[in-house]
Amino acid sequence: MTIFYLAFLPQFVPGDAEHPTLLISGLGVAFSLLTFLVKGLVGYFAGTLSAWLRARPRALTGVYRTSGAMMVGMGVKLAFERRA
Repeated sequence: MTIFYLAFLPQFVPGDAEHPTLLISGLGVAFSLLTFLVKGLVGYFAGTLSAWLRARPRALTGVYRTSGAMMVGMGVKLAFERRA
């Protein structure tokens, strides 16, 4: 993460900034907070969806069948692309 911050964030700080270290630190904190907010929501809703699916085995079976059919379809597509 440190390498990411040191490589990515300085391009958003003006060269003549009075306190560039403070600006980079502020950008890092803002990025961390936004990332936590987004990933926290994704984690919460993934847990909610998981609980919903576990309570409904037929829905989970449908998810398994659909994802399996998609995998088989992608495999068939890949097999025919390689022949062409």
